Amino acid sequence: MPDVLIRISVFTRINMILGVLTVSFAPLLWSWRAIRDGDTDAQSWIVLVLELVLVQLLLWHAQKRCSSEKLTYWHGVAVVAACIRTNWIYTDVMLALLILPLTIAASALLAFTRRPAYRFQRLVHGFYRNRMEQ
Repeated sequence: MPDVLIRISVFTRINMILGVLTVSFAPLLWSWRAIRDGDTDAQSWIVLVLELVLVQLLLWHAQKRCSSEKLTYWHGVAVVAACIRTNWIYTDVMLALLILPLTIAASALLAFTRRPAYRFQRLVHGFYRNRMEQ
């Protein structure tokens, strides 16, 4: 990535937090209807907690494998969040809720490949190169 600094504002951080929370609580969101209707038993709750733990372990694994000296994992996610900013609040939130979870999922998959840090840098650089500018 070029030595150009990307401005990571407060709104970018809020969008990043929304994207990370979407990924972290995805199993809960998928089960929300059953929880709301009261169709969950004790076994379903155990499975839900195990799914939440699995997602957190995948995030931890991706963070460990995709980080490098040049680009840490969370800074890379913040750069992606900054690159999808349009300065329109509703559009930014929608993009953050769609693109950041996909980016985090892609990085979790990249963590199981060879040279994951390099591939993650290329992913972030792709967002940087095609960032939304006004």
